[in-house]
Amino acid sequence: MIQSKEREFHQNGLIVETPSKEMKLSIIVPVCAEFSNGYIFRFIESFTKQSVSSNLYEIIFLVNNSPEDALLKSTVYQENQIILSVGQYLKSDNDFLAEDLEKQLSSYQKDILKKAKEKK
Repeated sequence: MIQSKEREFHQNGLIVETPSKEMKLSIIVPVCAEFSNGYIFRFIESFTKQSVSSNLYEIIFLVNNSPEDALLKSTVYQENQIILSVGQYLKSDNDFLAEDLEKQLSSYQKDILKKAKEKK
């Protein structure tokens, strides 16, 4: 969870940031349809319980969307889009969830995201 404000948004949806000078570790998490099984939220929750400063690490969700899933807008693709929205929310300075994301989250999931934002 990088504290740097230097962001560049690209048309392909990637966010490129200059890492914090304090950052010591990048954690890369491959995800594919991890929304409905809840794994992504358990993973995020585990980091909210760490005593290590969030300035020292970043978490990168590597979302696996196949071209076929994207073309068909499959369930896997839709779940991956939710995960991308969660990542964008966590990176943003905005404390309000997008309406379409908020409708898809349980109160437990919203609480986890709130804790993660507070730790940032």
